Amino acid sequence: MVTAGRTPLTLSKPVLLLVEGTDDARFFTAWLSWLSRDDVQVWPVGGKSNFRPFIASLPSLPNFASLNSLNTIRDADDTPGAAFQSVRDALRDAGFPVPSSAFVKAEKDGLSASVAIIPDADSPGSLEDLCWRSVAGLTEAGCIEEYIECLGMDKIARNRLSKARIYALLAVGDRPGLRLGEAAESGVWHWDAAAFQQIAEYLSGI
Repeated sequence: MVTAGRTPLTLSKPVLLLVEGTDDARFFTAWLSWLSRDDVQVWPVGGKSNFRPFIASLPSLPNFASLNSLNTIRDADDTPGAAFQSVRDALRDAGFPVPSSAFVKAEKDGLSASVAIIPDADSPGSLEDLCWRSVAGLTEAGCIEEYIECLGMDKIARNRLSKARIYALLAVGDRPGLRLGEAAESGVWHWDAAAFQQIAEYLSGI
């Protein structure tokens, strides 16, 4: 049985999108809704280390034959190339189509597969970094950068800095305390922002 946490996966749509966690799932489900993609099932694997065992277990699902497209989105973290390679290897070892690079589909026996890396295939970072790019030109973003520098937080680890920036922005919004996925459901992110274009095209094409 394929699970994320305690919940078993039952395939219900022809397109499957695997993401790291439940907040990511809420974020991308909201985005796909905006794109009018109601044929995509978004599923959290429970952390980046679970992509491999999760992917390997997918063929055991009784309705696996109904799946037409298997897709994954994961954070680049410190090494985007290694992040892509880890998911690519998991697809290969499970006998699935093997994409040659991030954001490119591979096909085999009627099934397509793809891997997207966030914020992009060449930069370290995470979903928070992608969201920050989408708002970086706003006045509020400049104020937050000054706030971060004032606190001396501009010298902290990259992953902590990304979260500090984006959650400071959300904290001064209409609904303080929202997580990324909740903010997506509440319409905080502008999906037509230039920073989102590559991922929007990816989501439209899976």
